[in-house]
Amino acid sequence: GKGHDGLAFGDPTIVNDPVRGQVLVVDGDDRIGVSDAPDLNFGADESMTLTTWANLDLVDAPEGWKAVVAKGRTELGGSADYVDEMYGFYVSPSNNWHVNAGGLNGDAQAAAGGQWHHLAFVQDGPANVGYFYIDGELVISAGAESCDTTGRPFFIGAAGTDVDGVVFESFKGRIDDVRIYNVALTAEEIAALAQ
Repeated sequence: GKGHDGLAFGDPTIVNDPVRGQVLVVDGDDRIGVSDAPDLNFGADESMTLTTWANLDLVDAPEGWKAVVAKGRTELGGSADYVDEMYGFYVSPSNNWHVNAGGLNGDAQAAAGGQWHHLAFVQDGPANVGYFYIDGELVISAGAESCDTTGRPFFIGAAGTDVDGVVFESFKGRIDDVRIYNVALTAEEIAALAQ
C-alpha cells in the first residue's frame, strides 16, 4: 500500500507453509530487493519498528553471516564494504539470531533450524533507546542511533550484492510478514504480533 514493491532476484518462491500459510522461500542466492525511499530511512531522533518471521534452514546453509532482511549493507550498483548505518536481522556465523540496527548490534540466542521465530527491532528516537525482541521477549536494548540508509535498497533474503553481482550474507530458509513502521511499537504490541 506504500508503493514499496520488491523485485525478485534468483528464484525465490512462495509456498504454503503448514504453520504460517503463504511464505517466501529463499535458497541462499535468492532475494527480494526493494528500492530506497524516504520513509525507509530513520534518523537517531526518529522512531521505527522492523518485524518479520524467519525460519532458518541449516541443511547446506551458506557459511558466515546470513541476512534475513537488511537495509544499508550495499550501495547502489553493489558493494560488500561495511557501512555503519544499517538495519536488519541476521544469523551470525555461530548460528545465533543477531540484530544490527541503530545502536543495537549483537547476538541474542541460538537460531535453531526448522523453527519459526518472530524478530522485532524497535527504535524510540525521542527516548533514545532501541530494543531487540525474539518471539515477543526483549533480549537486547541500547541507545538510539541513525538508521539513515539513503540511497541503499532494502533486501529480503540477503544483504545485497558485491560490485561483481555476487550475493553476500545470503539466507536459506523461509521468511514471512516483513513489516516496517514509522513508529515505535510498544512491548505489548510486539508481543501481540509474535502470537
